[in-house]
Parts: sequence; structure tokens; C-alpha cells
Amino acid sequence: MNLPSKAALFSALIVPGAGHWLLRKYPFAITYSVFSLIALLYIAGFAVSETQTIVEEIVRGKIQVDTGIISTFIERIYIERPFKVKVASYGLALTWFLSIVHAYISGQKQLHTQKKGSSNASRQI
Repeated sequence: MNLPSKAALFSALIVPGAGHWLLRKYPFAITYSVFSLIALLYIAGFAVSETQTIVEEIVRGKIQVDTGIISTFIERIYIERPFKVKVASYGLALTWFLSIVHAYISGQKQLHTQKKGSSNASRQI
């Protein structure tokens, strides 16, 4: 597997920015990783908070322990999620996509530079 594909796969499957670590593009790796981590933590915090609210309502007896009713509440939460959570969700998706594309392009450039450098070295000999 060539370097650009491996970098893109690392960013796609592990975490945004992982492909940049492989390419030794540390500023990009840190940027993509931090932005995605912030968005993910914000989304997870919202999910935990809403889940805890549902559990408390079940314990108080306001909601019956029925998967159909609980799934209705979960769907409502997803549809009515706050604007900040929507922004974090779209930001995470965009960061992930840009990380994959940028890792592939950076890998292509690095591969091209390596090939160009090796062909120049062989010409000098």
C-alpha cells in the first residue's frame, strides 16, 4: 500500500490527524486531532446528559421501561438537539473529511518529492 493511501486510511479509520502523524506533519496532526476531540467531547457530553435525564425519568416512574417509548424519546432528542450540538456534529464530520483528503494530498506530495529527490540523486552519480 502506498503512503498516500495509508495516510488517508489512518485518518479515516483511527482518528482525524492520524495520517498526518504518519507523514510527520505534526502541526496538522495536532490541529485535526484537537478539533475533532473537542467536537466529540461536546457531543458525548450532550449524549450523556440527555441519557441521564431519561434514566432519571424512568426511575421516577414518568417513563415506562419499554424500548418503543425509550426509542421515541431518543429520536426526539436527536431531532430537537441544540444548535451547538448540530454545529459540533457537522464540524466533526467536516474535520474528519478534510483530514482524510488533506492526508492523501500531503502523502502524494511527499511521495512525489521523494521520487524526485531519488531521481536527482541518481543523475548526479
